[in-house]
Amino acid sequence: MKSQYMRIQVYFALIVMLMNGIKDDCSGQPTHNSAENESKMFQDLLDSKRYDELLEISQSIALTVEKDDIRSGLSLYYGGVASFKMRKFKDSIKFFQNYRSSERLESFDEMAEFYWASNLIELDYKIPALRSLDEFIGKYPDSYFYPEVIYRRASILFLLNKFDESIKSLEKLSSYKIGLDLKTRIHLLKGKSLMNLSRFAESEAEFLNAKILTQQSDQSYLNEALSYLVKLSNLQYRWDDSVSYYGEFNETANSTVHKLNAAAYVIGSMEQMDRINEGIEGFEDILITLSVPFLHDSCYEAMSIYAGFLIKKYGHEKSISRVGNLMSESSGNESLIEGLAMIGLEVTEQKNPKISEEIRAYYESLVDRFSMNGLSNNSLLKIAKYFSTTNYEVAQEYYNEVLKREDYEFSYSALLGLFKLYDAYEEIELIDSVSSGLNSVFKINGMSFPSYLTPQDRDIIDNIIGSDLSSDDEVVIKELDKLVFPKRSAIRKISKVN
Repeated sequence: MKSQYMRIQVYFALIVMLMNGIKDDCSGQPTHNSAENESKMFQDLLDSKRYDELLEISQSIALTVEKDDIRSGLSLYYGGVASFKMRKFKDSIKFFQNYRSSERLESFDEMAEFYWASNLIELDYKIPALRSLDEFIGKYPDSYFYPEVIYRRASILFLLNKFDESIKSLEKLSSYKIGLDLKTRIHLLKGKSLMNLSRFAESEAEFLNAKILTQQSDQSYLNEALSYLVKLSNLQYRWDDSVSYYGEFNETANSTVHKLNAAAYVIGSMEQMDRINEGIEGFEDILITLSVPFLHDSCYEAMSIYAGFLIKKYGHEKSISRVGNLMSESSGNESLIEGLAMIGLEVTEQKNPKISEEIRAYYESLVDRFSMNGLSNNSLLKIAKYFSTTNYEVAQEYYNEVLKREDYEFSYSALLGLFKLYDAYEEIELIDSVSSGLNSVFKINGMSFPSYLTPQDRDIIDNIIGSDLSSDDEVVIKELDKLVFPKRSAIRKISKVN
């Protein structure tokens, strides 16, 4: 009741300010007093984390005042911040896009640019985000946010598989006094980069440093550090250490994904100690408790490791039977059942790739059993690829389902699959559309390719990127235009009608 009363008070204040603003506009008087009052109200709402109210009020004001009114920039800025805090990143970048073309407030510009880059990162626009961060560094070299910006830049370089560059970027912070949280994240990111460069001893040292720091900070960081220590010890043939780290992990872990990863990493060490049964059973005990949407995406590596050791220990027939028993214990957990079904498919395909009837029946049962929009991206792509040679409609539908989700990690695979599908069926107009889509994906998300891409795939990509398609800037502008508000004139018409 109290919060409802406060909300009514805020809305009443808004009405008063809007009326005052209209009077100011009509009389030709400056609106700085109104802007100052609004700014205080906005900041109070932000400080008290009443983001939904802040968003509603700032949006209402943005629709009421003229573009060159100082209150336009003010309301757009706070609307962008509120949306970001509510994890509405597309809405947030809409506000900041309009803020950039409004009457800007110099005192807010630095924070606006920081949020702009942060939104690009959250939307997975890696290349535009990288440029935006570089611009921020050049513009605000003494910014309070400089260490965080450098870390985010290094994170993007890591995701682009530029591990050496990521490490060099992080080394710029060696002389800075930074907080515990960021210091821990730096050690974790540096450790992952070094691990990908096969510099295992150095990587382990970074994760140990993170482990020490996490005893005073975020528990999820401790889970991540320990899971990688389990993996690194195994990679360095230190089986006892790997098992020891795993035991320590089990005493503290509460993160399901890291827990499953650690359980997968330790199986190899347990195998060397004649305890592979224990490793496999431990993994299964964790797996059947998981209730994670799109499990086959978030735990793909762990599940693939498990499938390999399952076949190695029990052979194909017993492995299929074992997975079937796990599925019967997982009633009601569709994501888990899907993950287990995909493990079963992997075992079946390895069993005898030449038994096409058995494999075809498996794929058809997957299509019949699972709702398409409930399947993980990895599952959708695998099913689409199989049917691309036998069923045009199913393949096209499953590839398009991946694209609808706008997840750049999987979009390029779906577009590449559609390109080959349309090429095989000589769908010339559709090929042109897909080529444009691939061009956009690579110029927004970068060209960080997985190792399983075939030389044929790489040739297709090289030809598309090398062709006369939109430039980087044109692609980015086009993508952002999909997100921004309707044209200002349309907004003004709506506000006048209302």
